[in-house]
Amino acid sequence: MECILIQQKSKNDSIFRTLQELTQDKQTLDNCFSQSISIYDSIANLLLKLGDIREHPVDSSSEMQLEFIDSSGNNQSLFLTLAFTGDKRYSSSLRGAEISGSSLTADDLISAAMANNDIPTLIFKLKQRWLSFLPLLSAITEVMESNAVDWIQEKGLLRVLLGKRAVMCTLHIPPGYPLTGQIALIDMQGTLSDHSCADLKPSNPNCSLKDWLLYLEDWINTQDAV
Repeated sequence: MECILIQQKSKNDSIFRTLQELTQDKQTLDNCFSQSISIYDSIANLLLKLGDIREHPVDSSSEMQLEFIDSSGNNQSLFLTLAFTGDKRYSSSLRGAEISGSSLTADDLISAAMANNDIPTLIFKLKQRWLSFLPLLSAITEVMESNAVDWIQEKGLLRVLLGKRAVMCTLHIPPGYPLTGQIALIDMQGTLSDHSCADLKPSNPNCSLKDWLLYLEDWINTQDAV
């Protein structure tokens, strides 16, 4: 277990460093679009500088699909499809954009890009959000393998059935977890205990999501045995 935690911490530290490097290099990325070259070539330059994004072939000459690759080894991918008003090799007007392949939400980024016709900021900020989201996605995927889970991403809520009594526990997972923030238990339904949710937390509040659930399950089963 300790070895697994060390490996996960190393992955998270690597993602955090990458996010810092992206922020520091924003001006350089903006310069990709200040040159007198086509929008298609400008995007190609941007992808080269950002790394871990590749273009996928599509049938339409007015569309471009980009795959954001998970380099941490969890085999996750995010796809961004850009639709232009004309041929993507010459058009500079964004007609639409959508993401697929992941539960990541980015409606706000797409709306801003459409309003300002700002493709580089969309790609840049989407990669930042994707990198921040990957550790959480990995944690959620891990607990789904052994628990009945309802993940309400837009509210940062995780509902899970735990213990022999099948107690419904609701946890709040803050944006950016596990890189930043801590998990908090906010509701339990089905337990006979009158303990406050705020009083229930592992000895290490920064432990993994899986360890959080193991702690709660042990606590619930102990209460049932009393």
